[in-house]
Amino acid sequence: MISRRILIKRLATLFFGSTVLSACTTGQTLLDPKTIAQQVAKHYGESSPAIVSVKKTETDSPPNGPMYIIGLAGHFQKGSLVATSLGFSALAARMYVWNIHGYKASGQEVWMDMELPA
Repeated sequence: MISRRILIKRLATLFFGSTVLSACTTGQTLLDPKTIAQQVAKHYGESSPAIVSVKKTETDSPPNGPMYIIGLAGHFQKGSLVATSLGFSALAARMYVWNIHGYKASGQEVWMDMELPA
């Protein structure tokens, strides 16, 4: 059974987030998904994206670093193309984002960028 203290801590992290999260297994400091989402959204012209989903996972290739798969809603632009949602992968240990997909409200893919320019 989860203690009340642990449950409150998990809920606080989920709802309020923090600038960084500690990786217990590696001791490294991780980027907050909200920080990553803001940077990606800003690149596509959205100042206040809604975070729809965040999945914390690990990279496929060794040394299996922490990463996120993030979904955003908002108004995103790439040139004349417009998307209402974005989905992408991001490293948690440093600012690196790849496989950025922009979608119309209908779910049709509008664009795919291999990575976010530095």
